[in-house]
Amino acid sequence: FDPQTGQEQIKNHCVLSIMSDVLVAIADQMPSNPADYDRRVRELQAQVEDNLTSRDMATLLDFGMAVEQSGSRTEIWNGIAGMLSAQPHFPSQDVLGALLPMLASGLQVQSDPLASARLARFMGRVMAPERGLIRNIVVAALRIFTSDQGLVVLALARNLLDEGPNGTAEPPLLVVLDLVDALAVIDGGHTGPATAISIEASLRSLLDQLRDPDHGIHALLSRIRRRAA
Repeated sequence: FDPQTGQEQIKNHCVLSIMSDVLVAIADQMPSNPADYDRRVRELQAQVEDNLTSRDMATLLDFGMAVEQSGSRTEIWNGIAGMLSAQPHFPSQDVLGALLPMLASGLQVQSDPLASARLARFMGRVMAPERGLIRNIVVAALRIFTSDQGLVVLALARNLLDEGPNGTAEPPLLVVLDLVDALAVIDGGHTGPATAISIEASLRSLLDQLRDPDHGIHALLSRIRRRAA
């Protein structure tokens, strides 16, 4: 708010340039023929209506209401804002600075359109509202952030993606992945390019480890509960 003019002003002026570029990109995608243009507008309107009335939107609103009603809502929102805010003066706390290079690298990866379509259809089946998976993830995330006020989760994310004080070190997450690959080679595992079969084998192996009655996730949680008690 500018007290001299009495008008609201945008604090981040980069928003205007980004919105301008987005609108130009949208305009370029719209048909020039009036009939096709009207048809496309009706399709987009129908998509917006479907999204606003979907169960995913209801779940998102439930999440927001649950956060607002939580006694730790300030810590939760501050944690989310912190993850989306640059921290140039505190590199060890800059989660956004670690996520953006990874996102940029992911956007530049060339993928097979057919494989991408298959993956999209698979994710559509996994995330179908009737399965309840997304709702369970949202509820679990809410409980985690509420229980520890986001401190453990944020610290873990920062530590996994930390590139050192100069931003040039290899993140611990990549070191762990390299170690897993090295162990797979020593153990005689798959050493060639990733395939559907090798990925399925890796996921099944991970699932077996998580379900192990002595060393799996349930055993780990039981130990944590005993220590907390």
